Amino acid sequence: MSLLRDAPYFIFFLYFFHFLMGINLTKLNLPKRVKGSYTFRELILTFIATTFSIILTFGTSRYFEYREKRASGRQTAINVILDMEENIRQLDELANQDEEQFNLIQYVLGHIEEIDSISTDTLQEAYLYLNHIHGIKFDDSREKIFHSSQDSWKHINNPKFIDLVQAFYYNRHQLENHYNSDPAFREPISDEEHYQYMLQYDSRLLEGLPDLLPKLLKEPRIEFYITYSTARQKYYRNAANEWRVISDQCKFFMGITDEELEEYVEQSEHSGRLVSKKQLIGTWTADVSEENEKITFHNDGTFTHTFSRKHRAYLYTGAAILKGRMEGTWFFEGDTLVRVYPRNKYHYEIDFSQISYNDEYKEKIEDYIKQYKESIDSRNESYKNDTTTMERRNIAYINATGQMVELNRNTIDEDGNEQTEKSYMRRIKETK
Repeated sequence: MSLLRDAPYFIFFLYFFHFLMGINLTKLNLPKRVKGSYTFRELILTFIATTFSIILTFGTSRYFEYREKRASGRQTAINVILDMEENIRQLDELANQDEEQFNLIQYVLGHIEEIDSISTDTLQEAYLYLNHIHGIKFDDSREKIFHSSQDSWKHINNPKFIDLVQAFYYNRHQLENHYNSDPAFREPISDEEHYQYMLQYDSRLLEGLPDLLPKLLKEPRIEFYITYSTARQKYYRNAANEWRVISDQCKFFMGITDEELEEYVEQSEHSGRLVSKKQLIGTWTADVSEENEKITFHNDGTFTHTFSRKHRAYLYTGAAILKGRMEGTWFFEGDTLVRVYPRNKYHYEIDFSQISYNDEYKEKIEDYIKQYKESIDSRNESYKNDTTTMERRNIAYINATGQMVELNRNTIDEDGNEQTEKSYMRRIKETK
């Protein structure tokens, strides 16, 4: 579509060039010679050629600059629409999740007299329904790009689209603030209250849920939150439907199709090329928050995988360090990188030397450390005679620099939908 809109500018230069080439200077009744060494005909020809060269140079430059700006504006528009689509999906997910959890809490309420017979998983889900852990926070990275420069608005050159996008982001901020502040939306059990329950049940909250939940479910604030579930679901779905209308309007005004969005997503997901065996050999790291993970691919088809992870608990400050080491084999099966982890090559250890605590908790913490180390030793012992293996399959892409790899793994979610999990590794430079 953009090529058709821009074609008149390019066609003008073609016609102009054709016109110049059609001039037959030999038929012009021009004087044969003027003062100097050039004929008048040669002078005219030189003038026309120079003029055409200037027009062609600047015209072509301006044409491609125009095309580049239009493409930049269109890319910004596509990213904004994709942001809307993702937020719509999140709202639909919130509504469905609230409905499922409401049905689950109704089941618990209906069997409150025989709560001891309800599974621990069900009781845990019921408790999490009431515990405010994360709230809602929309990713605002695309919004920042959209608002970062007035140039992006000029390149889009569609005031109706810009107005719709601004209305969408304003509405999104309103919903986010409403969700995180309104008692009807904010889960009634705060993190601080959850911490008190952990202390009350000596860090065995799951075992204490049959005692705790019947008390909580009688409290007015809990009853209010549960009762408001249907209204929350309606609020999410209404907001999602309003955003769908805005998204469709944006597509209409910019002439963007769903196929174009899908193609853009597919191209942006794989910006690298498939990695080869030679490129993969070496040591890579995947630093994720408090987890330091390294994997070394050896030339003989074996690998070493190590990690160190911080382990925290409410009883102490600081963190214990859980370390793990795994060895296995790797190979390519078509485009798929396959890693095979034999369980008898697993080994774990835990270091509590960096923690601190109050003396009143000393006995309890020493008992906790002893039990934890015993569980680690028991796990290591069980792995020694375990002949089973675990496979990890990924489509691996490497970027242009050869210093970063993207690992893609297809999974199926709870609703049976296929999704792609992504993780990244960076190459560690070898020190001489």
